[in-house]
Amino acid sequence: MAAFRGVAQKTVVCVNRLEPSTSAETITDFLKSKGITVYTCFKVMPKGADEMNPPNFIGMRLCVPIAHADAILKTDLWPLGVTVRPWIFKKQYCLDSHCRLQQHGPVTLLTLLTFVAAVHMLLYFDILFSFKI
Repeated sequence: MAAFRGVAQKTVVCVNRLEPSTSAETITDFLKSKGITVYTCFKVMPKGADEMNPPNFIGMRLCVPIAHADAILKTDLWPLGVTVRPWIFKKQYCLDSHCRLQQHGPVTLLTLLTFVAAVHMLLYFDILFSFKI
């Protein structure tokens, strides 16, 4: 009988208010030294930051095993001033099978009916105001 293994659940967090020179490798190495596995770590620039408007701080999008979630969220793990919170995913509103709706929950009947009502209202006003009186 072949052995099998499960796939660990993951959690994604936002590590924020890091000095702009901080690299993803620095964060990954720091967490590994604390016994925390890092699946991915990406630098996140604040909105509006560019060469003309350099940021005062940056953030990181960090993916770790859910078993390490408590350790990641402890403030005493991080240097003073660093904030950590769960990552907020943008919702996707589509009915296409390629959307990742499982992550955000299924499209409810109420959401679908609200969308259909809005479309009907727009069509009604377009027809209403297209007649010349």
